[in-house]
Amino acid sequence: MERLRDGGRLYLGDVVFPSATADFDASFTALIDDVRANAGDEMARQTIRHIKAEFSTLDWILEGMIARAGLEIIRKDCKGLLTVYVCEKK
Repeated sequence: MERLRDGGRLYLGDVVFPSATADFDASFTALIDDVRANAGDEMARQTIRHIKAEFSTLDWILEGMIARAGLEIIRKDCKGLLTVYVCEKK
């Protein structure tokens, strides 16, 4: 099994829920309303299905896993629930 070499970079993009959200119900409702307004009912239904069944994680959990894997987050970009991490092997 090959491993990332020291100084190697990992690009990770996924749906990540921000832990700083005060009210998840309101946040998800606003997200679904925005998706419905901009992309229609079917995309809103798919988004609801994703939230219920895909088991996306909270940022603090994923960031802890990244750190325990020996990686340092050198960049984090969030656009709504889509988050991109660029990590470097220590």
